[in-house]
Amino acid sequence: LEEGVRAGGFGEAVLSYMEAHHKDIFVENITLPDAYVEHGDVSTLREMLKIDSDSIIEELEEKGFFK
Repeated sequence: LEEGVRAGGFGEAVLSYMEAHHKDIFVENITLPDAYVEHGDVSTLREMLKIDSDSIIEELEEKGFFK
């Protein structure tokens, strides 16, 4: 999880490294959208952007991580 944008972020560097060295390990890069994000209460913003724990678990379940 990265509270930054995808393009040029830390997660992008991790994905690049994993692709080159550990292709057998899947990495899910969860970031903020590459767009303006409203200001406000952190908990509310995380939920709105789907980077709160419940949203992340739901996304990973949908992708079959918890079989």
